Amino acid sequence: MILEVLIILVAMVAFIHFGQRVAPYIGLIDHPSEARKKHKNATPAIGGAVIFIVFTLSLLIFLPMLSNIYSTLLAGMGAYVVLGVRDDIKHIRAHKKMLLQIVIALFFVAGAKMEIHLLGNIFGMGDIGTRWAAFPFTVLCIIVLINAINWIDGLDGLAGGVLFSILGLLFYSTYGSVITPIIIILMATIAGFLLFNIRTMFRAKAAIFLGDAGSLGLGFALSWIVIYLTQIEVTHQLTPMVAVWIISYPIFDMISSMINRTLNKTPLHSADNMHMHFLIQNLGISVQNSSYILITTSTLYGLIGIFAHRFGLPEFGLTFLWCVTLCIHFGVFRWLSISGLSTKNIN
Repeated sequence: MILEVLIILVAMVAFIHFGQRVAPYIGLIDHPSEARKKHKNATPAIGGAVIFIVFTLSLLIFLPMLSNIYSTLLAGMGAYVVLGVRDDIKHIRAHKKMLLQIVIALFFVAGAKMEIHLLGNIFGMGDIGTRWAAFPFTVLCIIVLINAINWIDGLDGLAGGVLFSILGLLFYSTYGSVITPIIIILMATIAGFLLFNIRTMFRAKAAIFLGDAGSLGLGFALSWIVIYLTQIEVTHQLTPMVAVWIISYPIFDMISSMINRTLNKTPLHSADNMHMHFLIQNLGISVQNSSYILITTSTLYGLIGIFAHRFGLPEFGLTFLWCVTLCIHFGVFRWLSISGLSTKNIN
C-alpha cells in the first residue's frame, strides 16, 4: 500500500491548504482566549475535519470491498466529527456535549452490535464476561477513551503523535488482520496532519490544530478498532488487557487528572492545567520536547504490555503490572502538581 499512502499524504496536504483558506469564513479557528492555551495566534482547527474527509474518501476508493465492515466506523466517526466541529465553531457546554457523546455511543452500540463481551482472565480466576452489562459497559468504554484522547490534546503534536503510536502498536500486534488496511489508511491521514501540527526543526509552531472534531472523531475510531480486534476478530496476540496497555497513556492521564481534581476539591469536568503535558513543562521542558517525551512514554507503555504478554506473563500478571504502573504514573503526576515549581510559559 505504499502508493496509496503517498496519495493519501498528498491529499492531506491539498485539503489542509484548502481548509486553511476556508476556516476563517466558517469560524473554525482556535483563538488563544484561555490561560491554559499555549499558542499566541489564532490557528485553524481543521485537522479533525480534514482527517475524516480524506479517511472516508480513501476507504471508499481503495477499500470498497470492506465497506460492510467500516460502514459503522464511518457513521460513528462522522457523528462525533460533526459534534466536534459544532463545538469548535461555537462552544457547547460540557454537560450538553457529554450528553450528546453518550447519545451517539448508544446509537452506535445498538445499531452496530459491537459490544465488549469478554475481558479475559484479568484476575486469574478464569475468563470474565460482561454478560448483561455488555451494552452499558461498551458505551462507557467508548466515552472514556474519546474523552481521554480529548484531554491529552493540549500540546502541538501530542494527541496526533500518541494516536499514531497507538495505531502503530495495534498494527504491529495484529498484522494480517482484515482491518489492517484500515489502520494503515488512518495512520497515513494522521501522518499528513502531523506534518502541519508537530514541532520539528522545520516547523516552530503548529500551523493547524486537531480541534474537538479530531479528538472526538479519532477517539471513536480508536475505540472501534480496539473493540473489533479484541471482540470480533479475536487473536492471541492482542488480548483485551494487551489492548489496554497499548492505550494506557491517555487513560493514565485521565485517571490521574480526575483523582487530582478530587483531592483538590475541584469539579471533575473543569478545564485546567492539571495534565501531564502541562505539568512537565513546569520543569522547564519545551513544548516540542514535552510532546516527544510523552509520545515516547505512551509507546513504552504499549511495548511493555505487548512483550510482557509475548514472554508469557499471564493476564492477571498484566493487570497487576498495569495497576502498579498507573500508581507510579499518578505518583509522578501528583508530585509535579504540588511540587511548587514555578510554571514557565515556554513556546
